[in-house]
Amino acid sequence: MRLRDFAPEALVSYLRTVKAKLRYSHAEVWSDRIHPTASVGAGCLISCGVEIGPLVRIADNSYVNKGSIIASGSVGKFCSIGYYCQIGLPEHPLEFVSTSPKTYGRRNVFGKPCIWNDYECPPQIGNDVWVGSGAIILQGVHIGDGAVIAAGAVVTRSVAPYEIVIGVPAHAVRKRFDEDCICELLRLQWWNLPPNELMEYAHLFGTWNWRAGVYPNIAREGH
Repeated sequence: MRLRDFAPEALVSYLRTVKAKLRYSHAEVWSDRIHPTASVGAGCLISCGVEIGPLVRIADNSYVNKGSIIASGSVGKFCSIGYYCQIGLPEHPLEFVSTSPKTYGRRNVFGKPCIWNDYECPPQIGNDVWVGSGAIILQGVHIGDGAVIAAGAVVTRSVAPYEIVIGVPAHAVRKRFDEDCICELLRLQWWNLPPNELMEYAHLFGTWNWRAGVYPNIAREGH
């Protein structure tokens, strides 16, 4: 028996959260369910009740809202993950006799070695992606930069940059901007600029008319 087996769950949760805060001191962490091998970037916000699995990578300045699960994969910079999303969860084999992990998993009832990989193809989420509350993103999916996943959508295939998808299964409804604008934004990659250079583009953010005569000139050589 371990001492923690006798400790109140609230105390155990508190101590785990403190440990996570110390490990990711460069971010704002309120969850006790972050795997120690996960990577959380500077300026991130991880809300309470969030679960982050082994080897998951979350880049700088992204946030994950309450109750979301990121079991596998990566999340780019400046991403917004809504409440109770499910990203890269384990999959079950359809070709086996049974889909129950009790028959093929690490602790299967037959005592056989596990030959199934729960995370064969973790999803990759680009930069500046907004994932609406309750959305589900399956493994094997790549979400392009600037894309928007509508609340409740189930993403079963890759999403192009700056594309908006909705529904079950998710399908594209439109692009956020015209193709010329998207090309310029992808060339600029503002999310990768160091803070002092990003400040030069501060006037483009938080305004409705930033495209008017501006975007053809925002990309610079070398970015």
